[in-house]
Amino acid sequence: AAGVAVEVIIVGEDCALPANEAEPSRRRGLAGTVLVHKVAGAAAAAGLSLANVADEARKAAAAVGTVGLSLTSCTLPGQNAPQRIPAGKVEMGLGIHGEPGASTTSLAHVDALVDALLEQVLSQAPGHRFLTVERGERVCLLVNNLGATTHMELAIAVRRAVAQLEARWRVRVARVFTGTFMSSLDMAGISLSVMRLNDLRTAR
Repeated sequence: AAGVAVEVIIVGEDCALPANEAEPSRRRGLAGTVLVHKVAGAAAAAGLSLANVADEARKAAAAVGTVGLSLTSCTLPGQNAPQRIPAGKVEMGLGIHGEPGASTTSLAHVDALVDALLEQVLSQAPGHRFLTVERGERVCLLVNNLGATTHMELAIAVRRAVAQLEARWRVRVARVFTGTFMSSLDMAGISLSVMRLNDLRTAR
């Protein structure tokens, strides 16, 4: 009505849902959205047209995958703390608004948990191809605090994720971001995002 040109970009990079629900419009947008915002913002700051900014953002959205884990759900204001996740358990693939995850597993060493997150994002098993990376290509890693995770715990997760990306998945980690980018109130967990990089996205 105001005559302002707009573009709509759907970011649905959640890798926790079944492969038959993998269309971006049906998947949740998680912390990988922040990386898409970064690309779009840098493109706009460089003076690109709206159409070109949107094109870069769509390509970035198709090049990122995210999955999270938590020991607790978030506590909504005015409500009691939820008890959905039992003590000694970890929920994998839960949403940032407290939606139930894809699975619950026993609490394990952080290295094993980070390995499981990377497997969920990068696995090429039939019916489970969310994000495909090529050997030697550059990636960006974002380890996000969901709310109640300490800096030390984030750093431990980053250490393992970088090592595994380079040793097992044979990619080059060109950028690492860690911190609270998209939180879920007091949720005690992390999300892990991997974005494929090219020269343009690296420059952004």
